[in-house]
Amino acid sequence: MNLAIVQARMGSTRLPGKVLMKIGEYRVLDLVVRRIKLSKVVDEIVIATSLNPEDDILQDFCIESDVKLFRGSSEDVLGRFTRALGVGFEGNVLRITADCPFVDPTLIDMAYEKFISLNLDHLGIATGAGVANKNSFKYPDGLDSEWMSASTLYKANLEAFNALDREHVTSYIWGNPNIFKLGLLEPESDYSDVKLTVDTSADLKNMDALAHLLGKNFLDLGLEKIVSAYRKGILDGSLDTARGNENYEVFYNHEK
Repeated sequence: MNLAIVQARMGSTRLPGKVLMKIGEYRVLDLVVRRIKLSKVVDEIVIATSLNPEDDILQDFCIESDVKLFRGSSEDVLGRFTRALGVGFEGNVLRITADCPFVDPTLIDMAYEKFISLNLDHLGIATGAGVANKNSFKYPDGLDSEWMSASTLYKANLEAFNALDREHVTSYIWGNPNIFKLGLLEPESDYSDVKLTVDTSADLKNMDALAHLLGKNFLDLGLEKIVSAYRKGILDGSLDTARGNENYEVFYNHEK
């Protein structure tokens, strides 16, 4: 069984409540869930949020969207993920953050195929945030996702004691290539100029403008059409090129 766990919370410091803000006619988290459901390999989706009262509203979202909800620590996100698996889960886990409205189901499936064929413990998609310090072509920031075996996640949960590793979920895994068998899905051309994540209010405005450029049926569109519209929007001024003063972390973490 393949379980997608979506990391979500309302208490973002940069843009509080962003996961339920609108892009076009959809809320951000709607888009994340709907696009994951287009994957051919994901069997079930769980929204993993915190126990904070401000996140109570996500329970209503999960009921509306017919997805499961798990609530755990706001700080120990690795523990939250591990407990979201339940007892004795032996499948594979897809990790995605809830502010990536254009997450790509085809890339998810491509990453899974490589993950399985190479018998890896963990595989990430090379994006702007995820491989900031690596000399490689990158997919757009906001298409971040990671596959790992449940046994790998359980092992990390038992062995990771550093607070940053507990917060960033998988940094202990990909930071220990001597322990885990790691892989990376890299593109054949570079998309590092494209940002499809929502970290700030300017990002939300950009993604809403992009949705309008893509048209009414943008939900089902793939990477190339989305990137083409984004780049055209940058050239004609429909989208803003400003990315803020963000220092992209090596961590796969947009929960801030």
